Amino acid sequence: MFRPYTRQGRPVQPTAQSASLMASVGGVNALDSLMGMPINDAIFTFNLMPVEYGMQLRRGYQAWATGLQGDVRTIVPYDSSQETAGFDKLFGVTEYGIYDISSPITGGHIATEDGICLTTEEGDEIVDQEYVPPVALVDFADQTDPSGYGVVTEWTTDASEHYLFYADGQNGLYQYTESLGWEVPSGWTYDPGSGSTAFPVEDVAFIASHKLRLWVILKDSDDAYYSDVASVAGDFTKFTFGAKMPHGGWLQGLYTWSIDGGNGMDDYLVGISRGGDVLVYQGSDPTQPDWQMVGSWFIGETPKSRRIAMDYGSDMYILSVYGITSLRDLLQGTVAEIYSNSPSAKVNRFLRTDVSTGLDRYEWSLTTYPGDGFLQVITPEPANTPYIQYCQTLSTKAWGFWEGVPMICGASWLGDYYMGGVDGEVYLYDGTLDGTNFCGFVGDPINFRTLTSFQPPNGNRATNKRAGVVRTIGLSSGSANMRPTVVYDYNINPMLPTVLPAASAGASLWGSAVWGLSVWGGTTTDSAIKTGVSGMGRVMAIGLVGSSSVRLTVVGWDITFVEGGLM
Repeated sequence: MFRPYTRQGRPVQPTAQSASLMASVGGVNALDSLMGMPINDAIFTFNLMPVEYGMQLRRGYQAWATGLQGDVRTIVPYDSSQETAGFDKLFGVTEYGIYDISSPITGGHIATEDGICLTTEEGDEIVDQEYVPPVALVDFADQTDPSGYGVVTEWTTDASEHYLFYADGQNGLYQYTESLGWEVPSGWTYDPGSGSTAFPVEDVAFIASHKLRLWVILKDSDDAYYSDVASVAGDFTKFTFGAKMPHGGWLQGLYTWSIDGGNGMDDYLVGISRGGDVLVYQGSDPTQPDWQMVGSWFIGETPKSRRIAMDYGSDMYILSVYGITSLRDLLQGTVAEIYSNSPSAKVNRFLRTDVSTGLDRYEWSLTTYPGDGFLQVITPEPANTPYIQYCQTLSTKAWGFWEGVPMICGASWLGDYYMGGVDGEVYLYDGTLDGTNFCGFVGDPINFRTLTSFQPPNGNRATNKRAGVVRTIGLSSGSANMRPTVVYDYNINPMLPTVLPAASAGASLWGSAVWGLSVWGGTTTDSAIKTGVSGMGRVMAIGLVGSSSVRLTVVGWDITFVEGGLM
């Protein structure tokens, strides 16, 4: 119970106090205890992403293309070396083939269930106008997994011939050039041990480039093959990794790691096995004395996906059942056994469980979007639950979660972020609404929720406090519907609702403000709402749930409370 202070046996009316609490810019923390969690961390945050200056609502998603046959499992960007418009391309890959999605569908012409478009963007009715979806440029012969879950690499020869390669392990290898489009490579040979013969490009599961050579992996194999320098055809030479991978499994992928963040003589070749072995080599020619293995490590079993590693500045991140491992930390010997200092340490309690239960899924991938400065762990399509994606702010390394974005894959192209979804949908990550399409639907507000760490607002954990009013402070470009609450004494069982009901009792509108033009977009004014709260406890956490159709950033909260006696 709440006991007021007393003086000579007589109760003294407690004096109202106030405190300011910053937004959870440290992001989700599932590593520390509830009592030991830093003040700027969060127990969870969905769709409110931690950035340097607050918690920023993620962008929405809107239709870019639709009508591709099957699920869009890979987004393939191609950046031409020519400055002439039209040579940059964006491709979408499904289990059925490869499609050109470089241009969005316009005019509001999108198919309904019966294949008829009903309205234009202006809302005018269209009678019997059929939507014409993108046409497949490549038709895959086999649609079984992992068809469509591919890897891509761009490569330029000394003759300045620019190639884009795609491989998925089910339909083999394809190459794209601006002059010929998509085709199966020809002129490749290799020696499997019985003399030179045609290379089985139909069995290629992975392709990468390293120091002017192409490297490929065949499906279900622990061998790799590499080309001559600057050669896109000819004889490929076998290089065996299997004997050096004690934990077994096929060779999952090959990657170039640049310790200085660029291409150069110090680049390493990194091989990763399905069993979780990581092998790092230096040198450019496996037949020369300077070629040597500089280290091998075990990072835990990896998912079936071959998109489990990614360059990150001068580092490389690798996804496994241990979470995300930093290759730089491996080389420097600074990774603890429990990986408490791994890039995903604060969310590993969730991520390790998700990876362990989804090892046989192909959707897993690591990607970045420099435009908004985030790294993303794309997770498998859930069953009967909202889509959840792990998202890390690159500048602060803080984690949050996207919720409700129906994506299977993602990639950056020409400064924007594109996402592939189920049933032939491709989305552009932009706007302030979720699900805007071409048939007149303008989209839904973005739902969000977050819960800060538990803290005593005055630094004293030994006394009871009773909160009175919470003032939410932030920046916005309009009005947002939201409701703060106070949770006491590490009790996270009464979790916040996923969605704030429209016109719910106690809901408040975020006051209108100007979205700036500086780091937030320019000159800014703050918005604030005051909400009455109740309850009592020694420590408090601020919960916030809401929905918004405008850009907003939560900066923090002011809270008023009265303090009682010692427990």
